[in-house]
Amino acid sequence: MVQSLNNRLTRIAITAFLLALAGWLSQAVAADLVLSWIDNSNNETGFLIDRKTGVNGTFAQIAAVGANVTTYVDIGLLVGTAFCNRALL
Repeated sequence: MVQSLNNRLTRIAITAFLLALAGWLSQAVAADLVLSWIDNSNNETGFLIDRKTGVNGTFAQIAAVGANVTTYVDIGLLVGTAFCNRALL
C-alpha cells in the first residue's frame, strides 16, 4: 500500500501526540494539603506533624511547628492517594 507523505506525517504526529499524552498521564500529579487544628493547650513548645499513607500505614514525622501554630501545608502529595495526618504536642 502506498501512502502520501502528508498522510504518513499525520499518522506520525498523532502517534507522537498519543505517546506524549500517555507519558503525561503516567507522571505523578502533586497537590498540597492544608492541615489545621485547634490549639487547646497553653503550655506547648510546638507540635509535631505526622503522616501515614492510607489507613493501615505507619505514622512518620514530616514536620515540626512552633508554639501556638495551628496550620501546616503538606506539599507535593500524590493526587488520588489517601493520607492520614496528626499533630502531636
